[in-house]
Amino acid sequence: MNILIVDDETALSSMLKETIERNGDHDIRTAASIKETKTILEGFNPDVIFSDQNLHDPDGEGTDLIRHIRESGRRVFICLMSGRGEPRGHAADIFLSKPFGPQAVSDILLQATHH
Repeated sequence: MNILIVDDETALSSMLKETIERNGDHDIRTAASIKETKTILEGFNPDVIFSDQNLHDPDGEGTDLIRHIRESGRRVFICLMSGRGEPRGHAADIFLSKPFGPQAVSDILLQATHH
């Protein structure tokens, strides 16, 4: 499974990547900004995107990135993450409240395979 993690907190991104790696053989890429994400998406077709809502990014927040991805016509399972509550009207497939444990990540990957 191809997975993209978008989070400007390096520690969380690394922890999430390690958790996913323990769940099987996946091609995992990471990005810390919307601009970096757009560049990665030019040459990578993820099955799942984990995106932080609260990116410290002048180009916007996680919901802005998700809107861009949906408008591009990409078919991808998107998990929006935040420690500040679930934003209204987001276009993600699922919301994950921070902090979260490995089982929550495993459950989301399982849901994505059935999506």
